[in-house]
Amino acid sequence: MDITGAAGSSIWRFLYGGGPSTGTNTLTPALTIGLEGSAAGRVGIGTTTPQQPLHVSNGGANGLEIFPGADGGTTTHLLSYNRSTSVYTDLRFDAQAIRFEISGDPKARIDSSGRLLVGTSTASSAAATGTPHIQAVGDYQQGSILLRNTSNDNTNCSLTIQKIRGSSIVQSGDYLGNISFNGYDGATDRKGADIAAIVDGTPGSGDLPCRLVFSTTADGASSPTERMRISQNGDVAISSTGTNDPIAAQINGTCIGATVPIRISRVGNVGLAINRSTNDGTLVEFYQDATQEGSISVSGTTVSYNGAHLSRWSQILGIDPHDKTDRPEILRGTVMSNLNEMCEWIEQPKEAVLWEEGEDLPEDVQVGDVKEPAVLGGPQDNEQLNKTKISDVEGDKNVAGVFQAWDDDDDTWVNDYYLAMTGDFVIRIAAGVTVQRGDLLMSAGDGTAKPQTDDAVRSCTIAKVTSTHICHTHPDGSYCVPCVLMAC
Repeated sequence: MDITGAAGSSIWRFLYGGGPSTGTNTLTPALTIGLEGSAAGRVGIGTTTPQQPLHVSNGGANGLEIFPGADGGTTTHLLSYNRSTSVYTDLRFDAQAIRFEISGDPKARIDSSGRLLVGTSTASSAAATGTPHIQAVGDYQQGSILLRNTSNDNTNCSLTIQKIRGSSIVQSGDYLGNISFNGYDGATDRKGADIAAIVDGTPGSGDLPCRLVFSTTADGASSPTERMRISQNGDVAISSTGTNDPIAAQINGTCIGATVPIRISRVGNVGLAINRSTNDGTLVEFYQDATQEGSISVSGTTVSYNGAHLSRWSQILGIDPHDKTDRPEILRGTVMSNLNEMCEWIEQPKEAVLWEEGEDLPEDVQVGDVKEPAVLGGPQDNEQLNKTKISDVEGDKNVAGVFQAWDDDDDTWVNDYYLAMTGDFVIRIAAGVTVQRGDLLMSAGDGTAKPQTDDAVRSCTIAKVTSTHICHTHPDGSYCVPCVLMAC
């Protein structure tokens, strides 16, 4: 080891022997202490020319430098400096922030509020969104924030936003997190759109029901309004201001999902529009068990309902409307006759549903406003649907149509059935009765149909046979053939 310097010298140098080299000992700089002049107060480790109060190098002027800033010592710099190219990375510490710069260009900052600012040194002042904890600014073509996974497997890149309510379980209505899309409107940094995750029910052990709410700001509005939500049960509600049943709420909206297959409600204007451009063809297809059974098509100015017939609801007289076991057996294609009694549906009363504290309130809606209106209950309006019975009069002029099937979509009202009235369907013929293609049919008086004695369409005419192909044979030997029902 060699120590050089003495009183009055500008530096003290501590050198150590690097070992034999070409027959001589080479002394390498270990520690340099500046005593006066430009070097005064500087310490160099691995360099004899320290550039800052503390300069660590593997030789020469390049290396790691630590020094106070020119602001009276409130800032401390930690530099990784390449003095040959004047490129350096600066980590700055002061009472307000930790800053990351490259050659004087700010790249990131952690401020006194605990916010991480990437690509900027100025925090957003958006009052609409509150204080952001992470704010990134970057090339819009490349993306401000990039999560990349380069592993050769199916693992993903993930971004987790987590809500913790201290040591308590989160509650229904709690925001788990949201993504806001902001822009400067000339006066302030304002929110234009928002995606929020909100607890959608009461959480339990291993259970965290959640909904996603998508909001946008309309032209002329100052804040976003909910436009779509995906509820915890999978329902997708569009423009229905927070309810999954816009029909019950009597508001504009559409809902698609598990609870409500498709519900569309409009306060005035068109409820559903379907267009086919360029050429004629199918507008809608209908399937049962993955087999197409019918369609709606357009040709020029004509709309065709293909493989279809008109039907209505009807009920059987004298049975319990809520008990399936009280249903009589009625065979498909059976001829039915009109009764004077009207169908009845008694609706149960229901209290209004109000908007509650903690819910995501639409624009201009307050806690306590009506979300779903009350239902008074009592008989539903019915001015045209009458009850029916199996036709028991030969040549019955009071024929209503033919039995199609019980309506099992409703578990409350089990007395409803579909009465086929006009269009393509099947009709029941008694065993031993022969029909020909083109025969006009009337009631045989036992629930079946039989040929008329002439070819005149009369008040007792039910249908016209279109094929003698037997579609189905019932246990009593009666059978069904295709026909065209004639506006019974």
